[in-house]
Amino acid sequence: MLLGSDKYKSTEVEGEFARTSEIAAVVKTLTGRALRLDHEVEIPDVPAVLRTEPENRYHRRAIMVVVEGSHVGYLARDDADRYHAAISRVERAGYVPTTRARLWAVQRRGWDEVKKLHARVSLALNEPHLLHPINEPPSVSYSLLPWGNAVQVTGEENHLEAISPHVNPGSESIAIGTLHRVETTSARGIVKHTVEVRIDGRAVGSLTATTSPHFLPTIEHLERDGLVTATWVKVKGSAIAAQVTVQAARAPELPPEWFAGPTTIPSLS
Repeated sequence: MLLGSDKYKSTEVEGEFARTSEIAAVVKTLTGRALRLDHEVEIPDVPAVLRTEPENRYHRRAIMVVVEGSHVGYLARDDADRYHAAISRVERAGYVPTTRARLWAVQRRGWDEVKKLHARVSLALNEPHLLHPINEPPSVSYSLLPWGNAVQVTGEENHLEAISPHVNPGSESIAIGTLHRVETTSARGIVKHTVEVRIDGRAVGSLTATTSPHFLPTIEHLERDGLVTATWVKVKGSAIAAQVTVQAARAPELPPEWFAGPTTIPSLS
């Protein structure tokens, strides 16, 4: 599933008018019954596959949209040009680019009394550079935390050399980082455990003494299984000033299914 597939479905698909029989079949498959006259059907959330179509004679960077195995339309020409490189990269790695879609359809009689299907499909799509992480998954055994609310990392100014390769000037980028338990001793001899954030094995900052306890139980849980805690990391700024945030579910927010086994993502290299 592409990053951002849970966002608002605001990218409109084109060409549904030429795929009405396919869309009618999809509606029947998903709802269990055929469309009825003047009865609007909305399917708010369904997986949609994006597939490049290099043999398309009208647009060699065309990207078709497939729902339930049926071709239901295309990305608009300008959108296809913008997304083609990112979608192609996923395909070249041997994976199927998938996001979430909204499907609306209704059958009405035209002025000639002939029944016609009207349909609209829209997709949840991040900007092209945010569809997949800027780096590769960890090379060690790990489990990836679910996406969660942003937690600010501190001390980035001390790690700009490690952060700068992941900066997308003028925008933001998403990387896969790891969380590590570190021990510090105060001047009074008090031992504290905090969390260090790393990208590709290099420190990029730390979580505060207030936010670290939200993740320490998870780190310790995975350590007992010989796993490193991986997390989504958002990077913004430039080579001389950057901001890093961890986007991960805290320990009390982890869903039961996450504990079933390590969560990993494929490498696109």
